[in-house]
Amino acid sequence: MKDSTDIVVVGAGLAGISTAFFLLKNSKLSISILKDDKQTQTSLVINTSLEESFQNIVKISNIKNLKYSLKVIANSWHLLKSMYRQTHLSVPCQAYSDFTGYSRLPDINNLLEETLLKKSLGISVEKIFISQQSYLSKSLPKKYDSIVIFVDQKIINKNLKTTGFTFQAQVKSKYLSINLDLFCQELTKYLLQKYPDRFKLYSLSTDCRFTHQKDKVQITQNTHKIICKRCIFCTETSLNKITKKYIKVRKQIFFGKLNKSKNLKPLTKQYVKESTQSISRHPYSSLNLFTYTDPSLRTKTNFSPKLFKKPDYKWTHEYIKTSNNLGFLGQIPSKPNYYLNLIQANSQLSKLGLSFRLSQLILGQKLNPTIFDTSK
Repeated sequence: MKDSTDIVVVGAGLAGISTAFFLLKNSKLSISILKDDKQTQTSLVINTSLEESFQNIVKISNIKNLKYSLKVIANSWHLLKSMYRQTHLSVPCQAYSDFTGYSRLPDINNLLEETLLKKSLGISVEKIFISQQSYLSKSLPKKYDSIVIFVDQKIINKNLKTTGFTFQAQVKSKYLSINLDLFCQELTKYLLQKYPDRFKLYSLSTDCRFTHQKDKVQITQNTHKIICKRCIFCTETSLNKITKKYIKVRKQIFFGKLNKSKNLKPLTKQYVKESTQSISRHPYSSLNLFTYTDPSLRTKTNFSPKLFKKPDYKWTHEYIKTSNNLGFLGQIPSKPNYYLNLIQANSQLSKLGLSFRLSQLILGQKLNPTIFDTSK
């Protein structure tokens, strides 16, 4: 069996399905998606933060590229609202703000520098709360005065729902509460109904092979073949020779307690105590979930809140990250038929803005460079 289409999108997660959405909406191209049946996106809390620090980004890129990249990412909020209006999806979605606490001086200094850099780029920033009881209140350079507010330690503890003097600084961040798995499923159904002649959905098999033939790509799965002009990789689960050098494996530990309270509001508390380790807290209905990220997967941690010393449940998880800790977007150099749309998992909402940008590039629009470009 052989099918032909203009573009094949590998991956039906947020990046893949939104890329297909924008291409179908703004062109007459035919799109086929290869969906990994094992792929799940059950995360309920997402934001538009970048994993790599701004200071490191500036070292490998430049200020202009960073500023334009942040505008592309910021557009994700507008795109999400627009998608809801156009598709009339019924998937619950709620935006809210919450706090992140910092205890280590290097992390606080990094937060101060990045916030100052954002402000110099004309980007709106939240004020950083610093404890009046901290030695930072007496030694902080005046250049940070415009981005800092000194408050009593009790206020920081109240916002983070903690005690003591562990966290000397905090900042408010914007989050979105949404079931991504359900959102992607409903958007897929919408596209199948809206574009029955131009949109198809296939399962992605483990033996899938990609072969370049002149100006086309042949995708072979068992006895099924698909011929396309372009192939876009939007999932890291399809490890092959084309995408392998762009990704790396990391590990996470999930643990938490059962929560007897009902109708809890969305909440995100982040506790950053080591540059390679962090904990995020996400309570919902019957679960009070902590995500513990540690590349070496050390199961013993001495900085988790006391409430979670003896969790009711715990499991480990391997996930894929891009090799540059940012993501890759655009045409693969020397492979004109292949494109990448691989953005870090902790920046889920950013995928909307970047998928929209990729669709513009494929449709021939000339755009300013970003820090994610594969061509740089």
